[in-house]
Amino acid sequence: MPTTTEASATKKERPRPLRVAQGKRPCDVAKDRLKQMGKTQLWLAQQMGYTPQTVNVYLNGKRGLAYNPFFTRRLCRALKITTDDLF
Repeated sequence: MPTTTEASATKKERPRPLRVAQGKRPCDVAKDRLKQMGKTQLWLAQQMGYTPQTVNVYLNGKRGLAYNPFFTRRLCRALKITTDDLF
């Protein structure tokens, strides 16, 4: 019977996505891009057709961007990035 160290050595570990390894959440990537563009969350909300409160909830990570693909597509279009840049 293999010991626990042998058993763990035989398991294949999946590589973590690059952004997670760097500590970048999708909401952080979006906030960085917004800052880089010199725009505000109010501007972003107007471009996307959402309320500023809704945009704030997503950009602060209180709701996951992956769970709302419609919001994510609008966000990427407004920030001129792709979903690959975000995730």
